[in-house]
Amino acid sequence: MRFLFSTLPGLRHFFSIVPLAWAARAEVFRTMQARTGAFPFAQGNFSTDMLTAVSGVFAEISDRMADRTVEVARSWQPDVVVHTPMAGGNAAA
Repeated sequence: MRFLFSTLPGLRHFFSIVPLAWAARAEVFRTMQARTGAFPFAQGNFSTDMLTAVSGVFAEISDRMADRTVEVARSWQPDVVVHTPMAGGNAAA
């Protein structure tokens, strides 16, 4: 089975997906909620202004990454595409 892991270009985003990539490599599949008992963003207390500003930044980065991510996915043809929640453009792959 082929997995394509895609994330925003930042260490915090990259490191958050590494454990899942290792689990997939070892063929151990669990959801984040099953492992932690909580949704990852439930711990934060974000204002509407902060969410609007942050989502704009992530939208721009995702837009710049989307075409190349789709190109890689089409040429490699993975069975599963995994992306971080903020990397919205990667969902197109």
